[in-house]
Amino acid sequence: MKIYMSVDLEGITGVVGSHQILQSTGALPQIRELVTGDVNAAIEGARQAGAKEIWVNENHSGRDLLPQRIAEDVELLIGKPKPLQTMEALDSTFGAVFMIGIHARAGTEAAVLDHTWTTKCVQGFRVNGAEMGELGLNALLAGHFDVPVALVTGDLAVCREAEELLGEVECAVVKYGLDRYSARCLAPARAQKAIREAASRAVRRVDRFKPLKMKAPLKLELDYADTAFATRACWIPGAERSGPRSVAFVAADFLEGMRTFLAAATLPATVRDPIY
Repeated sequence: MKIYMSVDLEGITGVVGSHQILQSTGALPQIRELVTGDVNAAIEGARQAGAKEIWVNENHSGRDLLPQRIAEDVELLIGKPKPLQTMEALDSTFGAVFMIGIHARAGTEAAVLDHTWTTKCVQGFRVNGAEMGELGLNALLAGHFDVPVALVTGDLAVCREAEELLGEVECAVVKYGLDRYSARCLAPARAQKAIREAASRAVRRVDRFKPLKMKAPLKLELDYADTAFATRACWIPGAERSGPRSVAFVAADFLEGMRTFLAAATLPATVRDPIY
């Protein structure tokens, strides 16, 4: 079996604040160790259950994994930007997707560093009226290729989000959010043991997981933090203002939907004002 691992940072063991994971300089050295530890635990668990090929896409800053600590036969995708960012190179040849270190969607209570793609810009995201975060975004693109999300690792909030959205899914809870910038964290050894065991179960039970799909055409709607973000989003072809701070798009499928979201979540952020 061929496994695709999409790796973020906010849901990694021991991460609770931006001071640990600044994108301008990359994560602190000890955080890079924790990222690599969580990823290696997932690799080990998947292999124990029979996975033969593994691809790892580090998609936070693109430089927070320690490549020299990853097995030589694992395919690594590092650096940014990538054409499909968090899911670059995914296709129908993969048997399952693992979401490693992902976080809850913007506005989730007791969720560590909750946000949806661009902090302080995108405040909400819906597909056909259903609330989505980055987990849903990635799961829908995987579903476009008929690939299920089989494993989610992160805090309790994102694991609950995964179970609500996906139904049948393996989860490894590595911390329990107290608020946005604090958590009760498992020690790294315990967290990585939980990831290893969940990854092994995910591969063994892969036939039970279903790709996430929604009826096309797909209506994507983004809520922004202010009207200026929404105005700039309206520069994107096909955009329709659906509210003072909201913009909607229609996509024929979720490959188009992903590309539309990436534009709608990043282009408006260029208008951000440091004071207002």
